[in-house]
Amino acid sequence: GVGGSGGGGGGSGHDGFEFDMSQANRWRYRPDYEGVNLEKCRHQWEPLGEPREVFSFDFYDHMGNMAPATANVDVKVTAPGVFNAVAFWFELHLDDTTSVSTSPHDGTKGQTWQQAVQFLEEVRVAPGDVL
Repeated sequence: GVGGSGGGGGGSGHDGFEFDMSQANRWRYRPDYEGVNLEKCRHQWEPLGEPREVFSFDFYDHMGNMAPATANVDVKVTAPGVFNAVAFWFELHLDDTTSVSTSPHDGTKGQTWQQAVQFLEEVRVAPGDVL
């Protein structure tokens, strides 16, 4: 899935002052991902594109899945905002009728699963842009 934010973080101080902390986001980037429960902070992020499949694994072909792999995925931006992260989750299809999903969108995963969120350098995007 693709994530992003419509604005910078701000907060109220105890004396009624507002602090715009959005400039600190440039130091948010790190080379590894963070585990984040995106359902718990749903009001703090906005999807800027539709979810896209990155990888698909067939567990019956376990040796074929052991090879390192990379994927380039184009994502069409559907909402304006500041693109600053990509969120990853999985959907595990156990059989024809039983699936387990860690998607932050469907609200059925429970509180034990997080999504992997990779923060990136911020860029302002508009609908129709392709990332």
